Amino acid sequence: MRILLYESRKTDPVAWDCSTQEARATAYLALFKELQEWGCYFDLVDGSADSRIQKMLYGQAVEGNAIAAEQLLKLRSRDCYEYEYCCEIEVQTAG
Repeated sequence: MRILLYESRKTDPVAWDCSTQEARATAYLALFKELQEWGCYFDLVDGSADSRIQKMLYGQAVEGNAIAAEQLLKLRSRDCYEYEYCCEIEVQTAG
């Protein structure tokens, strides 16, 4: 089973199933919305971010575009935004 894993020093780990395309879309949008509620994208909202690509992806993700949410999260994870790091991992299920 493939999962999207998120954790930070202020939260316990949270995992979403991303084994199928539908589950993957749901997982990335759920994490995006959670981080949005926490104010992680303040630089994209107030215009202080330099990245036009991130601003574009943010706007699309706000509208519910799961691919844009995934791309934005991956970009910001790669760029070391402390509270936005996430990764996909393969886990073995019992049984």
